[in-house]
Amino acid sequence: MDPLPEQLATVAPPPGWGKAAVRPLGLSHLSHAAPVLLKISLPSALAGSLAAVALGLGGVAALADSHWFQLLGSHMAQLPADERSVALTFDDGPNPASTAAILTVLRQRRVPATFFLIGERIERDRPLAVRILREGHQLANHSWSHPRMVLEHPHPYATEIDRTDRLIRQLGYSGPIDFRPPYGQKLVVLPWLLARRGKLDVLWSLDSRDWADHDPAGIARRVVEGARPGSIVLLHDLPRTAAALPAVIDGLRRRGYRFRTVRAVTQPTG
Repeated sequence: MDPLPEQLATVAPPPGWGKAAVRPLGLSHLSHAAPVLLKISLPSALAGSLAAVALGLGGVAALADSHWFQLLGSHMAQLPADERSVALTFDDGPNPASTAAILTVLRQRRVPATFFLIGERIERDRPLAVRILREGHQLANHSWSHPRMVLEHPHPYATEIDRTDRLIRQLGYSGPIDFRPPYGQKLVVLPWLLARRGKLDVLWSLDSRDWADHDPAGIARRVVEGARPGSIVLLHDLPRTAAALPAVIDGLRRRGYRFRTVRAVTQPTG
């Protein structure tokens, strides 16, 4: 799953297509303990240096988390907003506890979706991955083992991407294989690798928070009320998400939304 603090997950898209907007860094999720006030006296030069380091680390964290800006390559966090469409995207599958139920709802309601699959889970449940493909949905890469892909040498990241790509091709998928970084985090090395492979980095503009909220009604309400034209909705391949999905689709349709895969209307930035 892709946990993000709530204050980061509810960011509104920038006013124009493709404009960069680095989200504010939220740190309150790091601890729920009561704050402790410490008074420490430091030489002014050292205090200034420590402040610069803190600001630098905060900037790096904000850049890694940003859905609206990256240093290299092509990325997108929403569809073009000139039509009333949304993209439902499902991370972390295939999942034997929920994928079949999600696919049944999508088929019954004739909704296409984009599935960001984890390689080692495809390997364990290949028939489920094949069913996703046969039912007409877009397959995409969510790494082999779902590690954090920041601040490390390129080689392990390349292995995570390429190994999963090979397995998706073995399923018979012939379209472009887009990528979504685990936890939505990237910095420099990962965008560089994706650019070298001609891959689109796909993030999201609406977080369902199904990774934290166990109430299907709450998940559905958050998506339906939060959707805007062009929203890319982050969902996960989980039983509670499958339970919420009928209300999500029906609620969005009542508000006049159509459903598209990411690739159906791809207009990357960068």
